[in-house]
Amino acid sequence: MLFNKKSFLVLVLIVLNYSVVYGQIQNEKTENAHISGNCEMCKNRIEKAIFKENTSSGIWNVDTKIATIKYDSIQTSLDTILKKVAEAGHDNQKYQANKTTYEDLPMCCQYRVPEKDSIHKNPFKYDSFSSDSTKVLETVSVRKKLEATKINSKDAQLTYTLSKRELQKAACCNLAESFDTNSSIDVSYADAVTGSKQIKMLGLDQKYIQINLDGFPEVRGINTTQGINYIPGRFINSIDISKGSTSVINGYESITGIISVNPLDYKNKNETNLNVYYNNNSRAEANFTSVQKIDSLWSNAFMSHASGRFQKQDRNNDSFIDNPLSKQLNIMNIIKYDGTSKNGIFSKTGFQATIDEKEGGQKQYFSIPRNNAFYGLTQNNKHFQIWNKTAYNFKNKPYKSIGFMNKYYSTNTDNLYGNRAYTGKENYFLSQIVFQNIFKNTNHSYKIGSSFMFNDFKENFENTEYNRTENNYSLFGEYEFLNDKFNAIIGSRVDFHNLAGTQFLPKVMLKYKLFRETTLRASFGKGFRTANVLAENQKYFISNRKLTIKNNNGKIYGLKPEIATNYGTSITHCLEIFGKETSFNFDFYRTEFKNQIIPDLDYSSQEIVITNQDKKTFANSFQAEWIAKWFRGFEMRLAYKYYDVKATYNGKLQQAPFQPKHRSFLNLSYQTNKIEQQRNWNFDFTLQYFSKQRIPDTSKNPIPFQRKAFSDSYFLANAQISRNFSKKIRAYLGFENIGGYTQSYPIIDAKNPFGNYFDSSLVYAPIQGTNVYAGIDLSL
Repeated sequence: MLFNKKSFLVLVLIVLNYSVVYGQIQNEKTENAHISGNCEMCKNRIEKAIFKENTSSGIWNVDTKIATIKYDSIQTSLDTILKKVAEAGHDNQKYQANKTTYEDLPMCCQYRVPEKDSIHKNPFKYDSFSSDSTKVLETVSVRKKLEATKINSKDAQLTYTLSKRELQKAACCNLAESFDTNSSIDVSYADAVTGSKQIKMLGLDQKYIQINLDGFPEVRGINTTQGINYIPGRFINSIDISKGSTSVINGYESITGIISVNPLDYKNKNETNLNVYYNNNSRAEANFTSVQKIDSLWSNAFMSHASGRFQKQDRNNDSFIDNPLSKQLNIMNIIKYDGTSKNGIFSKTGFQATIDEKEGGQKQYFSIPRNNAFYGLTQNNKHFQIWNKTAYNFKNKPYKSIGFMNKYYSTNTDNLYGNRAYTGKENYFLSQIVFQNIFKNTNHSYKIGSSFMFNDFKENFENTEYNRTENNYSLFGEYEFLNDKFNAIIGSRVDFHNLAGTQFLPKVMLKYKLFRETTLRASFGKGFRTANVLAENQKYFISNRKLTIKNNNGKIYGLKPEIATNYGTSITHCLEIFGKETSFNFDFYRTEFKNQIIPDLDYSSQEIVITNQDKKTFANSFQAEWIAKWFRGFEMRLAYKYYDVKATYNGKLQQAPFQPKHRSFLNLSYQTNKIEQQRNWNFDFTLQYFSKQRIPDTSKNPIPFQRKAFSDSYFLANAQISRNFSKKIRAYLGFENIGGYTQSYPIIDAKNPFGNYFDSSLVYAPIQGTNVYAGIDLSL
């Protein structure tokens, strides 16, 4: 345990005592003042200028631009305070900032440009659906330049927002490739044949992250591994990454945190864009998006994506093509009605259709007709979904609303791995209602709601059927206390699941401002999930390991649900060094499991055993991050991560395979000043270090097919240069895996793929050398 209950209570008493003693103001007078600004950085700067210990303090609202200022009427005056605010660079109702001070502000803070209006007018507009989507709207503004990544200072949980600027730092062809320049999400390699990527959070696999699209659960069920490739990067407006416990409204599947994807949406103007991309691995794609205002209340966002890989390449000469041939077609459309200010009604309806086909294996397999004497792989996936969320905001009561959300999706998958066939069909329906209101004033608010989920699975693996139907009814409630120093969210939900039984899931999130520039957060929460062991372990089908699911008297493949408890803390400190803003963040999270389900690759190199763990398993994650902006246009992000992830493998408590204990991350970005017609250059460089990783035991294989117990450590570097030629034309050139580091012999016994020792799943590093890509963005 990080601390015991007694020490925790002592800490709470100290903090509460500090909040009472610190900042008392005598002869108090309260006044409101209009102060210009744009974002959370502005808020911090304005409130810092207002603040003087025991004399004055203030809260500035990002949306209304109004500051509520409390001050000692004998020691100071509103005039004096507003003069200090102007000296910090912010115009107000009495004073104007001088030109030099104003121009030294970060670009996202330069409010005098007309198009830098906040998009958010009603902070409760989306609140009935997802706390995550609400938070994006509270803090993100659409501007010519955005902060690439920032910590949302309003959130009780530790939440990072990735803007379009961050997504443009790399190729970002789909969601799986959107995190190469972000330190909070780890990108890993699934296997040596499909070429797909997976992500991790807090040292745990992607399956423990709840991934939402437009506020709805998205990458789950049969799509647990493949679905992250079905959200094209050009469909994304921003991404929120929330670590640890999150709101009970989000559901029961969130264990390590939530990734909330916010698709393109109409903001201030019509936009039509075309993107074309190509790399030296013969991958090509085209994206067309159009966001248009229909009338004063209606708008529409249409998104389309086509991509493919059409050439067979085998650069490591192991007889297998490095990436499968592929084709993907993807269409999404979202229509929005915003009558919040007219009649209190807000509604969004969307649909998405995806067809994804892959064909890989040995080069000799690709003759016409296909030569089945050689190893071949085919994956054919079809995914369709439709959703709606509608809210009614009560007239003259923006804090009171009721919301409804409904989603249906259907997934079909048909796969062949050599001689092993896996097919699956899934139908999913979710319906949820949430009501929100306040107690007495907006410092005390609550949300209550209920949801129903239906999930039907029909799977077949090697001619054995695995069918099940899941139903879940839930009741949930959440209370939030909020003032200028302390924020607490306390909630719980009860889920009545037909296969997992009744589950009680408490959630607590706390945020406290220790000092003006120092924020402490803590969280605790429980979650559970019903594992989709076939879909989640498809990468191990590309081997000749026998699959054994050991019955544990459960109702899902004979297994019990996984139950996890996550708790952690973080501290964020912002300060100025030589007049430039910089920040530090330290966070620690621990996840403890009951009945965790893991694929035991150590049991035998010819077999994979999947069962519930009967002993405690855990994951400890620590991250330290430093963000600095030394001069205009330049940003540095430096991070170190430590992971201690253990479970029982082959009867021993061991470090999880393919998980480095130590990772380091450096990202450098620089934007030149924009000149006439918005022309400028952008330079981005990312360097990562991966320490050694444990490799599952292969000691019983013949010597040529054995692997070391631990991998080598290695560095991975990526870079991109982009040029804005005008407001309408942007071109970029990128390099992934500079230096070309690759894992030697990633496939065991590649020349005999139907033999006993063939295995492509023991992958810990890139299997391809340097990837060079280029693309162009056009605004039409």
